[in-house]
Amino acid sequence: MNGQDLLKHLQSLTPKQLKEPIRLVVPNDMDMDNENIWLNEVEISVKGESGYEVGGEIRLVGNQ
Repeated sequence: MNGQDLLKHLQSLTPKQLKEPIRLVVPNDMDMDNENIWLNEVEISVKGESGYEVGGEIRLVGNQ
């Protein structure tokens, strides 16, 4: 999934759905699936920035 895919999906939600918290689910990791990881921040590094010369990324940051 890229940023455009995420935005398209979020835009399809109702205003009521958009008010819900976001929880990260990692289905292949048994230990992570038992934890509640809530999204707290979105970090973005653009291609060409220091450390991201080859490609950029969007990071969803959360904690319990």
